[in-house]
Formats: sequence, structure tokens, C-alpha cells
Amino acid sequence: MNFVDKDLLSVQEARILMERAAQAKEALALFAQEKLDRIAAAMLEAARARLSQLARLSAEETGYGNWRDKYIKDRFVCEALETRLAGRRFVGVLEEDPGAGIARIGVPLGVIVAPTPAFGPVAAVISAAVLAVKSGNAIVFSPHPRAERTTRMAVEILAQAAFAAGLPEGAMACPDTAAREGAAQMMSHPAASLVLASGAPEMLEEARSSGKTVIFCGTGPSPAFIERTADVKQAAEDILCSRSFDCGTAAASEQYVVVDAAVAEQAKREMIRLGAIL
Repeated sequence: MNFVDKDLLSVQEARILMERAAQAKEALALFAQEKLDRIAAAMLEAARARLSQLARLSAEETGYGNWRDKYIKDRFVCEALETRLAGRRFVGVLEEDPGAGIARIGVPLGVIVAPTPAFGPVAAVISAAVLAVKSGNAIVFSPHPRAERTTRMAVEILAQAAFAAGLPEGAMACPDTAAREGAAQMMSHPAASLVLASGAPEMLEEARSSGKTVIFCGTGPSPAFIERTADVKQAAEDILCSRSFDCGTAAASEQYVVVDAAVAEQAKREMIRLGAIL
């Protein structure tokens, strides 16, 4: 009988991936912005070609949301990254004032550890991976146990395109074994420079105790306010459309509504007409 301790295996794998990433970051730190841009572009192109497959797998594996809305959201992420990052520099000379003899230089952090969520794993992986590469950083993902296959496939698609475009081996990785202990090992590893815990609140305590810089984002109590001069019918339609998108799993979905007393009853009638339950 073969017995494998999943937790120990995840810790061992985490150490190996972090050590490889630490080696890769040395080569990556020498890349010019133009080369990083080409790699990031190749990643986005590869992701777009497989978005439908990834969206279906995400909905199937996690049981959250529906694949059509996930596809729309993931496609938007790709388009937004491409548009908003176009022409932006993150490494090398960012600004220069020859007269004053002053220059602003962008330097990579090193290795980013990214625990990923079960809600929206594809969008989380794409955005974190592209931003990491664009800024010259290696990145190691830690998948949520409920989204292991989806996260791993998304990372593989991006990594294959990135390596083919010149990204050093080891600069982007995802473990085969997903476990809390492995994720904690990644975050506390000496090579880790930053923890990007997007939508992974269950790992926040480990992230905070890792001693590393942590960027955390998750579901917020996003309110919507309907003021008395608003088009109440349109406001109700917009709020319900947004709240029901991807079955309400999006982090930015409205959590509650505040309505000016003068239009409160009208807003309530409109929302109930659209199927809201109050």
C-alpha cells in the first residue's frame, strides 16, 4: 500500500518551485521592457484562444457561476490588460530629467507568490501573470483546492506561450499538489518578495504572518445608491443585471442598495418586478 502525505508533498513541491523561480528571476531582471512586452502579448494571445474552454472548466469544477458570464468577464480582463498596459514602462528608465541629472528607474521585485481564488480563478491568473511578466517578475501560483484543474490549466496555457516567447524556465509555475501548507511555504520562502492574495481570504492570516509585503483584494460590501433625481427604472435594471452576473459571484457585485426616501417605494416596486427578493 502506498501512502503519500499530501501536505508534505505540497511543501516539498513549493520549495522546489520557489527555488527555480529564484534562479529564473536573475535572468528575468536583465530583460528590457520591449522583450517583456512581447512575452506578455504572447500570453494574452494564447489566453484569448482558450477562454471558452477555461470558462467552462471553471464553472464545472468550482460549481460557481455560469460559464457564459465567466467568458465575458475573462475576455474583458484580457482586453483591459492589453489596452491599459499598452506603452507603459515598468522596468528600466521610467522618467528622466537630464537638466537636473535625475532619473526614475523601475526595478523588479523578484518572485511573486499568488494564492488564487475559487471564484474567478481564470481572471485572477491572467491578470496576475501578465502584470508580473510585464514588470519583470517571476510568479508562482498557489491554486485554491476547489479550482485546482482550472488554475493549473490557465497557468500552463500562459506559461507555454511565455516560455516560447523567451521567458526563463521556472519564472512562472503552479504546483501539482494544492494544499494550505504548500501555499504557506511559498509565502514564507526566503525567495518570495510579494504575496498577491487576490480573492483568497482563507490564506490571509498565513500571508500576513509570512513577513512579506502583501497585496490583498476580495469581495467588498459594494453599495449602490439611488438618488431621488435618478432614472429609478434604469437604476433598478442596471443593479439587478450587475448583481445577477455570473450568479452574483463577482467580487464587485452590489451587496446592498441605499435608496433616497423620496423614491424608495418606486425602487422597491421596480426591483421586485425584475425578480429581486427583498
